[in-house]
Amino acid sequence: MTRRRTDNQRALPRAALVLALVLCGAGVARAADVSTLDDEILRGSYVPPPSPLPAPAPRLDWGGFYFGGQLGYSSATVSYGDSLNGISEDLTRNLAIGSDIASLVTLPNDATHHTGFGGFVGYNFPVAEDLYLSAELNYAMVNLTSSSTGTTGVSIPNDTGVPAGHHLFYDTTVDGNASLRIKDYATLRLRAAWAAEQFLPYVFVGGVVGRADYSVSGRVRFDTRDVPDDPATTPLPSASFDQSRTDAKTDVIAYGATAGLGLEVALLPNVFLRAEWEYVYFAPIHDIQASINSGHVGLGLRL
Repeated sequence: MTRRRTDNQRALPRAALVLALVLCGAGVARAADVSTLDDEILRGSYVPPPSPLPAPAPRLDWGGFYFGGQLGYSSATVSYGDSLNGISEDLTRNLAIGSDIASLVTLPNDATHHTGFGGFVGYNFPVAEDLYLSAELNYAMVNLTSSSTGTTGVSIPNDTGVPAGHHLFYDTTVDGNASLRIKDYATLRLRAAWAAEQFLPYVFVGGVVGRADYSVSGRVRFDTRDVPDDPATTPLPSASFDQSRTDAKTDVIAYGATAGLGLEVALLPNVFLRAEWEYVYFAPIHDIQASINSGHVGLGLRL
């Protein structure tokens, strides 16, 4: 019993010594690691671990319904050209010089401009990443009014139906005036747009339907003058002609085409500002042709 106790007493100091050596070694190793890290930091070779990347901002979705209002400035070019031909032809249809008078007057073109307002509604269809196709209905109140006036005087020789030795001249004057007022129009557009964060540039093409008033007035008058070959011959009696007519109509439906481009900028997730240029071409209205260039600024809401 005494011997076993003596052996246990000897083993305890040995175990304590081993534990102390292990702890001491761990401390030395840790101190060495810290010393090495300090050296790397001092030498500039220490590279800290990368910070976690911030979460990407959510993409702005331009898809869905949208609507809004707009203000505009429009400039129209109106070509009156041959608008008097129909009236002149009808007034002189049974005259010997009818074909000469029909296209005698060409009215000058006119330009006009006006401010206006309107609205739009449409739907953006996402077809690819950042690419949208849209169908849009756009309305514009423009109230563009223009007019043109012209007068032509000419002496037309024509011996049809006169006796031999006589030469008849028709001293002719043709007066005309025309006016056109484009009240408003609506366009149905097919639009292609490309999204770049809060910006949405776009182009569009489509058809247009508008309302217009027109008035065309013409007057044809002439006096005949006979010039005989023989000065001793009595000239034929002079004849006079004076006829006029006005063609006018209100709320005529006009058709045409449109094209343009623009840019929308998101002010808030569902609110955007729009600026665009639009070109409208109308088919001739009673031989009067009009085209419109417009600039629009609008504010819209996406649903």
